[in-house]
Amino acid sequence: NDLDMNQHVNSVKYLEWVFDCLPMDILTNFNLSKLTINYQSEIPANSEVEIFYSQMSENPTAFVFKGKIAGSERISFLMNLEFKSNANHSLSSK
Repeated sequence: NDLDMNQHVNSVKYLEWVFDCLPMDILTNFNLSKLTINYQSEIPANSEVEIFYSQMSENPTAFVFKGKIAGSERISFLMNLEFKSNANHSLSSK
């Protein structure tokens, strides 16, 4: 279920949303090694959510996400993800 008992978006849904934003190379060749999430405000049922992200220049397998309800300036969540190579793959090998 996408909603918790308070009719707010379930925590796992946040992770699904940010994974939908990631490049396919990251998803297929790297494993999630670190996850940090800071919940700022609840996202009620049926809300449209905007997600903004950037890839860290000092670590191309690290990403910062910001989610907010569409039309609002209030941040709903902040998330940091870091990935480690699997099967001896790295972004610099391309």
